[in-house]
Amino acid sequence: MAAFEARGVVSYDGFISYSHAADGQFAPALQRGLQRFAKPWNARRALRIFRDETGLSTNPHLWSAIEAALDESEWFVLLASTEAAQSEWVNKEISHWLATKSVDHILPVVTDGSWEWDAAAGDFTAESTAVPDALRGALADEPRHLDLRWARDETDLDLRNSQFRGAVADLAAPMHGMAKDELEGEDIRQHRRARRIARGGIAALATLVVIALIATGLAVKQRDRANEQSRLADA
Repeated sequence: MAAFEARGVVSYDGFISYSHAADGQFAPALQRGLQRFAKPWNARRALRIFRDETGLSTNPHLWSAIEAALDESEWFVLLASTEAAQSEWVNKEISHWLATKSVDHILPVVTDGSWEWDAAAGDFTAESTAVPDALRGALADEPRHLDLRWARDETDLDLRNSQFRGAVADLAAPMHGMAKDELEGEDIRQHRRARRIARGGIAALATLVVIALIATGLAVKQRDRANEQSRLADA
């Protein structure tokens, strides 16, 4: 399937921009979900997602590494929160993306604060606390966003959680270039295939164990027979 093949020169399917103070626990869970959802059985991950794992002190050398990751990413996942809106790094990342890539490839995920669009003004309201300044005035139409504010207090953030699983599918669909229902179907197919392969592997292992036990038994009998023949010869 083309959606799961190599994607040209792009090194990352997605870049997660977030506030470590606000989403330091949620961001890794989202990254794992995106990497595991609809993962082919013979691949390490379904998507390659970049997420900075440090707090990023104001070190100019770190920014060059962030720029490189942004340039090599196809989608920009913004974890929008009040803290992210006030973050110097998040605003720098958005500004760099807008200067080099399409605004249509920004996927907003609201984790905290308010996110409201003023249709008359064609921009976010001044009261929208989760909107970074770098994003204001950059959009012609109201962007579709994923509301995950409920996840802030959730402790069970993995793909076994149906609500979280649905959110991951919603976010992963455009990255795979597939409709959400089609991607969910692919996830089910890959899961079933992995189970079949696992069952086949267990059956093969069990067969090998049986063969090994039989071979061991035969070897023991042959050894005992040889010992008996040797004893008779000595007598």
